Amino acid sequence: MSKKKIVAISFLLLLILIAVLFFNVKVSNVTLSESFEVDSELNFDDMFIGKRLFLINTAEFESEILATGLVETITVEKVLPNSLHLNIVWKKPVIAVKSAGKYVILSNDGYVLDIKKGYLGYDVVDGIIVKSAIVGSPVVTEDDKLTIGAVNLVTIMKDNANIFVGETVYPNIKVVDGNIIHEINDRYWINFGDGDNLLNRFKSAVAIYNFNYNNGVKTGIINVSIDNHAIYEAWK
Repeated sequence: MSKKKIVAISFLLLLILIAVLFFNVKVSNVTLSESFEVDSELNFDDMFIGKRLFLINTAEFESEILATGLVETITVEKVLPNSLHLNIVWKKPVIAVKSAGKYVILSNDGYVLDIKKGYLGYDVVDGIIVKSAIVGSPVVTEDDKLTIGAVNLVTIMKDNANIFVGETVYPNIKVVDGNIIHEINDRYWINFGDGDNLLNRFKSAVAIYNFNYNNGVKTGIINVSIDNHAIYEAWK
């Protein structure tokens, strides 16, 4: 056998060896771009550790993780020699709803992110009757529209908290008789109605609140439950 053939065969065998070794490389490390704000039953180590890196179908795993209902977006990247990196954007917890002695944690689109026995510091919305709560699925309530409206109102208030004059106004949202109520204190409420056009109604309410505050009025009801019909009512 000529020297050239020996070299060629040796090179081919080396390539085969490298291919076999690469094919058999198993994942030993998984990193996340972002940690989850609440507990999750998703265990990425269990999903990936020990699997052959070469055989992992990233698109399939991305679809599987999206289907959990806990993430907004995800991209799974293979990182040589033996790692996976998950570029992940989790759904963010916005409110908690108390149901059957537990707290149901909801995202901005009304998905259940967690269910806890104790209070965890989230804004609690009272008056919502939960019919079904399964982690990773949309919450089912007696009025889902009001529930989503309450979630959106808390988000709006947090994003615009600094536009109230005078004192800090925290989200204190309740659902009362089919209306979303922001209870600033026990003598000063804002009625946002059924949750339609919340941002416009919020801006109208803030304008009335700021005018009242600057004029020493700190009790009553600001009623913006009807579009283009914002009024202030004193307590009767």
